[in-house]
Amino acid sequence: MFEIFDADEPKVTVIDGGHILVESIPSQQKTKLETLRFDPINGTMSVDTPYLDFTSSSSEKILQHFVYYGIVGCIDFGFAKHIFLATKRELVTTSDKAVLSIWKLKDVISIPIFRRQLSLTLDEEEFESVTLRDLKKQFTLGDLYFSSDMDLTNGLQYMAQQIVGESQIFPKKVNFEDMDDRFFWNKYMLKPLMDTKYHSFIVPLIFGYVGSINLTLDGPPATLVIMSRVSRYRAGKRYWVRGVDQSGNVAIEVETDMLAITPGKTASFRILRGSVPLIWNQQSVGLFRTPSINLDKIFSDESLAGMELHFERLLNTYGGQVHVVDMLNRNSKGSDTAALSLGYEEALRSWNHPDIKYHKLESIENSQTAADFASSVAEIITQQGFFLCTNKTRNQQIKVLRIQQGIIRINNLDCTDEASISQSIVAREALKMMLIELGCWYPNRTALDQTYAIKLRQIWADMADSLSFYYVGTRMLHQYYIKKTWFLRFFGPFIDSLTHISRLYMSHFQLYLEHDSIDFFMGIPPQNQVSIPSQIMLRRRLIFVDISQRWLLALILILKRFTAPRQIRNWIQFILAIYWMIIYWILVNVFRVDKSFFVRKPKSLVNIDSLPDLSGGPRHGIAIYMEKLEKKDREKTDNSKKRPVQIYVETNGPRFSTSMIKSAGPLVENNRQGR
Repeated sequence: MFEIFDADEPKVTVIDGGHILVESIPSQQKTKLETLRFDPINGTMSVDTPYLDFTSSSSEKILQHFVYYGIVGCIDFGFAKHIFLATKRELVTTSDKAVLSIWKLKDVISIPIFRRQLSLTLDEEEFESVTLRDLKKQFTLGDLYFSSDMDLTNGLQYMAQQIVGESQIFPKKVNFEDMDDRFFWNKYMLKPLMDTKYHSFIVPLIFGYVGSINLTLDGPPATLVIMSRVSRYRAGKRYWVRGVDQSGNVAIEVETDMLAITPGKTASFRILRGSVPLIWNQQSVGLFRTPSINLDKIFSDESLAGMELHFERLLNTYGGQVHVVDMLNRNSKGSDTAALSLGYEEALRSWNHPDIKYHKLESIENSQTAADFASSVAEIITQQGFFLCTNKTRNQQIKVLRIQQGIIRINNLDCTDEASISQSIVAREALKMMLIELGCWYPNRTALDQTYAIKLRQIWADMADSLSFYYVGTRMLHQYYIKKTWFLRFFGPFIDSLTHISRLYMSHFQLYLEHDSIDFFMGIPPQNQVSIPSQIMLRRRLIFVDISQRWLLALILILKRFTAPRQIRNWIQFILAIYWMIIYWILVNVFRVDKSFFVRKPKSLVNIDSLPDLSGGPRHGIAIYMEKLEKKDREKTDNSKKRPVQIYVETNGPRFSTSMIKSAGPLVENNRQGR
């Protein structure tokens, strides 16, 4: 008896013997339904045409049979391979007559498609388990989106210009060759499946935010879609990734695309945000003080070359002119932020590129400043224009009527709070112009209806929160300037103070872990530890730092691993965060404990030479206790034939094995002893 599924939904079948059969995604099919077969014996993949239907075969025993929405990742540990399948999704936007559907990825499952041996070492098992758990978390954060109707990595203008004269503006098949590599978030995770013969089974994802509302004002109904895409280049967290690299890629580069779709026409407008494109950094050093900004290299040849490469890429991508809106605070003369802003302006004026226009914007919180900014932005939008095209009708094909020439690029220090507020003003002015052109907004109208205005502000606030959670680990500050509610007008400062405390905690205690997860997701090995065995050894050495301390400190550090919240989204997590900040202050200021035990760095920035060597050195506290337990167990076994027992401290989090604190030989030797 098999579960009955929709005939149009692709399925995954796991049959006896470990073979896995994956149906092609209907919208991505070449001509007919295909099957991707994974062989568990040697890990090979093959595409079968015609489709092999094993659900009706009596000779094959079906172990699992379920619906999926695409392969979103594949990981090879060397000793095992897994694929990640999208199994749950949520529709976040759909346009008139459902010509455009965008889905949020809600859940994935990992399925092993190959194992080198039936019995893995305990280190391999633990590394596999922890890594799969972290990758699943990355896939299910709630900020990944996909569509079978359009290429979400590219703007509407680019796609429409490629298919002028075609039957529809949203082609029912994604062309992987034309995708914008910056925003193909899971490209590395799909690397083993990027061959064209596998394109019918994989789904490209963007990271960011997608939201929509339906508008009916003065003319035809319209669907408004707001979409933000985060670049995978220099992806990472606040303090740990800043500025530009030598290839011209900047931290937290986000392209925001606003689409207005009516039955007859479609319009769009794009805005950009990104870190100051010079070489600078600001690494966390202590909990209760703001890290200083290192400006030593902002005028170096590498810095200026990276800045020029960045803007040249923007000019090639968006055409026209790039209007730079700098929102860095200069109110405190002599501050690091003011020096960075002045250096940025000086670098641009020294380059003197005719198509790069620099604008300095003071605090957007002042109503007069916001009004002046809106007026200036309206002039820029009029100059740049927006994209406009006709939709497919019985009498005509797609026709491009207008294009956007240029881009507005906004930055502040973190590119989150003030950048989101200023972009909401830009979007409001652009939306009005687009709706007038689409016939939805009559000239005598002065503003959106209150109901639509509230919905639009909520969508923009949700997008701002999403980008803020990604980079700084909390929701945005100053929400009142977007939402404009009476509640935030009175209680906004109190909420902002709580958010500031949450940011202190996240930036110093937790974001390094999230940064490590993103690096692994993007295929960036820590400290060039490319091989899986070397990464296992690095993890063991990092854990050894905690458990080899004296009893009380070791217990506190282990307790922190399992009770300190990884994120703050409710009051319980907030209270726990306050508790651990108090513990930190007492230990560092009263007992003079080294603050590096609490304020950690990502693996990519850790000095490996400073880590303790597992082959020797003094033991303290838990390390001694665990070694005694292991020695006692070894006395009961025949060491020449049996593998030494490894004792684990069982918790809800990672397991600590004695192999992490004992004298560790080469991993190959450990494997040989285990077998």
